[in-house]
Amino acid sequence: MVHDAFPDKHLLYTEGGMGGSWSSANRLAKNMIMDLNNWTDGWVFWNLLLNQNGGPRHAGGEHGTNIITADTATGKLTFNPPHFVFGQFSRFIKPESKRIACTSSNDDLVATAFINTDGKIASVIHNLGSSEMIFQVWIEGKALKYRIPARGTITMVL
Repeated sequence: MVHDAFPDKHLLYTEGGMGGSWSSANRLAKNMIMDLNNWTDGWVFWNLLLNQNGGPRHAGGEHGTNIITADTATGKLTFNPPHFVFGQFSRFIKPESKRIACTSSNDDLVATAFINTDGKIASVIHNLGSSEMIFQVWIEGKALKYRIPARGTITMVL
């Protein structure tokens, strides 16, 4: 409704945060796909990097959500599961790309697709189900058959 009322305005999802687990990564994949398919132009994760205690936070305290954890005693970085899902979008959907039609006939499979400025199509696909799935991507009358693991997120560049 916001897009219909103000089609010349850009919508950004900001301050996203969901913890560092694989279940959080699955929610992140679904949410990003659904948001991008509904006119969101960008998605910003609130805390990219926090220390081993989940801080510091600008409002004080600890226990924020992040996709990378830094151990300040050892300098070790831990890339949490949402980091890898976030990368499925940020590595392959390039700036100035345009969203294109992308649908699924299976309720357990959600996807979004963009055409990049180089003419390549980047499609991020997420399996909401608890079983591996075989699916087909159809483009210009040709089909590509592929497997996606249970609760897996993949990116195809065509």
